[in-house]
Amino acid sequence: MSKKYELKDLSTGKTALLEAVSGTIGPDVLNITHLTQDLGVFTFDPGFIATASAESKITYIDGEAGCFCIEDILSSSSPRVRAFSKLPIS
Repeated sequence: MSKKYELKDLSTGKTALLEAVSGTIGPDVLNITHLTQDLGVFTFDPGFIATASAESKITYIDGEAGCFCIEDILSSSSPRVRAFSKLPIS
């Protein structure tokens, strides 16, 4: 059973149930998919600091380390990896 949190609007008494999701590292995150539907609000995260934008079973992005250019990754990869990529290699 997954961990759940309840968020309550104190002015209306309405609540939203938020499911916790575990990531690769770091603290759990809260699935806020139904927050707007349940409470009529959005979230605000200046700088996109504490927001996960996607879930992936095959990749891990380290935001602290910065981003890598896909062309650099593919140019140092094997011919098989390049063959399965959709990007043209110059």
